[in-house]
Amino acid sequence: SVKEYWWLRFPFEIHFGWITAALLLNINVLVIHQGADASMQLAFAVFTHALLLTVSTFSLYGLSKAIFTIPVVVSWATWWMFIELKSPKPLIFQTFSSDVIGGMGIASLGFSSMVVVLVALRALIHSMNEMIYGDRAATDHSLPNIDGTQQQGLLQNAA
Repeated sequence: SVKEYWWLRFPFEIHFGWITAALLLNINVLVIHQGADASMQLAFAVFTHALLLTVSTFSLYGLSKAIFTIPVVVSWATWWMFIELKSPKPLIFQTFSSDVIGGMGIASLGFSSMVVVLVALRALIHSMNEMIYGDRAATDHSLPNIDGTQQQGLLQNAA
């Protein structure tokens, strides 16, 4: 039910999104704390952005029922990384050139935008399925999606 979702599921989805973003941010902080050079720090930053994109994509397309909240939180977090890199802290300027800082900021904006596009596409697919199949779209997983794929996700096969 709607009430069940907003009271029981939504808070945990937001928490999972935040915990994921915070965990990956703290991995980057740990890399810095361990004295890694600039190239290693940059590699970890790119890698953790890719992990955030992977989590978002899986939440939308890898489950039998898409979870929209997690990717929205990830998009918000990467958007703020872009904002932060527009006026970086002095330590960032000491470690990286302005080109690298600017490039990583643009990459953060790009990741945020990609996640927004993924959310919009998944919402469109969901809406089209609802229009075509009605109530059966939510319960009959043997029906094809509008994009031709089956409705089952990766985790449904394991159950």
